[in-house]
Amino acid sequence: LSKMTKYDRKQYLREKQKIKEKRRAKITKVLSSIGALCFCGFIGFAIYVANLPYMVVGDKYDIEKDEINFYYSRNIEDFMNTYGNYVSYLGLDTSKPLSTQVYDSQTGETWEDYFIKMAENSVTQVYSILDMGKESDFVYAEEESDLAEFKVSFEEAASKANLTPDGYAKSLYGNSMTAKKIYDYVKNYNYSIRFSNHIYESFEVDEASIETYYKENNVNFDTFNYLAYEMAPTYESNATNELKESAIKLNKEVAEKFYEEEIKKVTNKDEFIKAIDSLIAEDDKDKEKYKDGTAITYTDASIVYEDEKVVEWLNDSSRKMGDFTLVTTDETCYFLYFESKSLDTSNTRDVRHILAGAEEVKDADGNVTDDGFAKAKEDMDEIEKLWNESSKSVDAFASLANTKSEDTGSNTNGGLYEGVPKGEMVEEFDTWLFDEARKTGDTGVVKTEFGYHLMYYVGENEPTYKLSIDSTLRNEMYNSWIETITLETVVNE
Repeated sequence: LSKMTKYDRKQYLREKQKIKEKRRAKITKVLSSIGALCFCGFIGFAIYVANLPYMVVGDKYDIEKDEINFYYSRNIEDFMNTYGNYVSYLGLDTSKPLSTQVYDSQTGETWEDYFIKMAENSVTQVYSILDMGKESDFVYAEEESDLAEFKVSFEEAASKANLTPDGYAKSLYGNSMTAKKIYDYVKNYNYSIRFSNHIYESFEVDEASIETYYKENNVNFDTFNYLAYEMAPTYESNATNELKESAIKLNKEVAEKFYEEEIKKVTNKDEFIKAIDSLIAEDDKDKEKYKDGTAITYTDASIVYEDEKVVEWLNDSSRKMGDFTLVTTDETCYFLYFESKSLDTSNTRDVRHILAGAEEVKDADGNVTDDGFAKAKEDMDEIEKLWNESSKSVDAFASLANTKSEDTGSNTNGGLYEGVPKGEMVEEFDTWLFDEARKTGDTGVVKTEFGYHLMYYVGENEPTYKLSIDSTLRNEMYNSWIETITLETVVNE
């Protein structure tokens, strides 16, 4: 694995923030350490760990090692699905055993230790919520059907592996695991999720609370247009503290001199770009990007992960277009040019869809052809036929989505995506969704790079920032609630 530089990390954090900004409207009610969707379909991912502890949660729940192993694997899968290719930036090498990789250099904790603790926390929360739900006489109608659906998918996976359900359970989690144990874990997990969602939805967040939170935390939601060039000192990785301090001092002196002699002459954006370009060596591989300003221009960007002094200057209420400055920190210097900041107050939209996915087919030259869409079109024709034969209600659409859609992100909740901001989805999907003439109940078929989508327009929703703040405030209430109901846990080695 290559070492991540400071620049790489900044780019990584910016990209993660962009993803967060795009997805923050899709509010999922979660237990803090496990996924939120009910366990209906089997995912087929497990890592067996022999030396797990066992636990006692409260005064009535004895937790076997098998169950901790179940959550251990579940949490690793959730972690990998969340971070994907970014896990290497977090210091995790998926090609090596977790027990050999250090997670916390100060404590010596390994990644295996980290995921075991996550599993312990998951178990504690699940059974604390379960206990409170039972005391509250909470029931949900789909409890048995959810479990039945999981059993079907688990047994299908076992069959494909040419194993019995018990044999498959053992192959995943060790010789003491059985299919019945897994079914029991899933049933309790599903119940805890349903009850926690019930509690989450019961919290009330008013408009005044949202606006107050925004004013106090606007930098988390506003986007900025600005130019920034970071001028960092150069020294060898093995340099002494004395050499580092000398390099930092020299860097600041050069930056301040350049600011006084060149930047202060700037009267517009183009002149700022030209001035910064003069700092860049002619043989720099990114010279052209500095010449046209691409390398230093940030458009509709979040500044959450910028240095706090940079954030303070850009977010100053008196800031106006054309302002520029030099910001110096303990180690580096930033030349900044401000253009604007804004808050997207446009309404998001809710939509349901059913995806008939297209397989990628390439020709002899490696170019993707339309051949892969032929089967997808046949599947969509069949889905449309079933839809036209139905009552054409939203419930009928949701039911069809749950049984026919290939979109794993929505085929367990009726194909529903809530709080979608304009520009988030692929172009064809987005164009259909945000058509000005769109009205509730509209349906249609859209072709995208993923296949064919049968669309169902639900209606408008709040702006992204309001949905995000609502979610944040509810999560704060939820976390406070969790703290009050969490049962005492004893972990035994």
